[in-house]
Amino acid sequence: MKMDSIAEIGIDEQNCLYLRPSSAAFPCVCRLQAEVYWEPASHHVHCQKQCEWTYMECFQHIMHCAMLQSYDLQLTPRTVWTNVPARLAEEIKDWCGSRTAQVACFT
Repeated sequence: MKMDSIAEIGIDEQNCLYLRPSSAAFPCVCRLQAEVYWEPASHHVHCQKQCEWTYMECFQHIMHCAMLQSYDLQLTPRTVWTNVPARLAEEIKDWCGSRTAQVACFT
């Protein structure tokens, strides 16, 4: 599994949660047919905001799709948070810090 840090986590103007890896690219992620999309211009992967999914569920889904693409994306102290409410940021940090499965996020 390849490792990369998460450069940015944000919520855009369309209320979609996105994640920008430091260097990894996911141009084929749409082939998973998992409602996760790669935006080459902004170098980020995003999940459409769906009424039945919370932002946290979108984040977890993006992380799962990255794993399916053989990437371990890690949260770091340098991760930039854009338009992310403090409560959601803490929830993401807690989730990343508590994972004991195949991948680990470090806060």
